[in-house]
Amino acid sequence: MVVLVELLESEDDCGYITYVFKVLESYYTKYIMCTRFPNWEHRQLKKGEIGYLSYVEIRAGLDKWYDKGNNNFVPYKYNNIQFIKFVQKKEKSKNEFTV
Repeated sequence: MVVLVELLESEDDCGYITYVFKVLESYYTKYIMCTRFPNWEHRQLKKGEIGYLSYVEIRAGLDKWYDKGNNNFVPYKYNNIQFIKFVQKKEKSKNEFTV
């Protein structure tokens, strides 16, 4: 899923970063709280940034993650919303036009 959002808050808990975003366009929810996993490389986000959030909803017991140490797939134990990417919205200059 991709949605236009504004970052309200973030919290780091042992490398797991939880973000709270306010949804800025019509959508089925007003806020999205998602988690960026410790091994997920992404730039730091700043409070108040507006942009496009890409995320995945994880369903416990159904969705799986790959455990490379044991070379197998393991079901997630908890429902979660996983942060994938955030692209900052850029303001259009007066010289740009829309198609």
